[in-house]
Amino acid sequence: MLSVDGRYDARWTDEIHDEWMRNLIANVPAIPLDRLQTTRRLMELALPEALVGGFHRHIDSVKLPDPHDRHVIAAAIEANASHIPTWNLRDFPVNAIKKHGWSA
Repeated sequence: MLSVDGRYDARWTDEIHDEWMRNLIANVPAIPLDRLQTTRRLMELALPEALVGGFHRHIDSVKLPDPHDRHVIAAAIEANASHIPTWNLRDFPVNAIKKHGWSA
């Protein structure tokens, strides 16, 4: 993991954890929930500083095609992120993240 090696500073929220777990359960139902919960706990143990709090205050200022994704940008704002790692440019269009000085 790039963050463990100090090459990348990962940041996440409880909502981001919930989202990736929910999507994996929906798309790969063969993966047991307890395995996903263990992965989440290990991520949190390995990088306790990665959890972002206080981001909710930014949500209303974020404009995205899917308002349910605003929490991701709000967390990035709170964490003073430099990049948003995503392939999902439909929900995180370049113009929406570029205005924060980020690249996708």
